Amino acid sequence: MAVAACLLLLGGLVGGCAAAVSDRAILEISPAEVAERLAKSPKGVVAVDARDAEAFAQGRLPGAVRLPLNAIGNDSENAPQAVRGKSLIVVYGEDPGSAGAIALTKRLMSLGVGDVRLMRAGFISWRAQALPIEGASARD
Repeated sequence: MAVAACLLLLGGLVGGCAAAVSDRAILEISPAEVAERLAKSPKGVVAVDARDAEAFAQGRLPGAVRLPLNAIGNDSENAPQAVRGKSLIVVYGEDPGSAGAIALTKRLMSLGVGDVRLMRAGFISWRAQALPIEGASARD
C-alpha cells in the first residue's frame, strides 16, 4: 500500500503541474457571440484554431492563431504568448465533433491562462453564418 501511494505521488510530480479538466467544465460560446466579442475587443480576444495548417491557411476567424496541442507545455509559465493576457480565449475546430478543439480547450483551461471557451459549432458553422473570414477562402 505504501509503495502504491509513493508511485502515485511520484507520478503526479513527474507528470507536470497542470490540473485535469473534465468535459463538463468546458464553457461554450456561440459563433455570433464570438463575432460580437471580436468586434468589441479585437486586442483582448483571441481565437485559437485547433485545425491543421492547411485548413488554417484556407480560412480562419479574424485574427486567429493556429496552436497545435503538442506545442503547449504543461505549466502556465510556458503558455504560448498568443494567449497570455487576453480577456477571452476562444478555441474552435472544423465542426462540433472536433476532438482536437476539445482537447486544446481543456489543456488551456488546465494552465489557468484566462477565460477559455469552446466554440463547439466550429468553423463550419462560422462560415455557414457568413461571418468574416481571413485566409485564402476569404477571397472566393
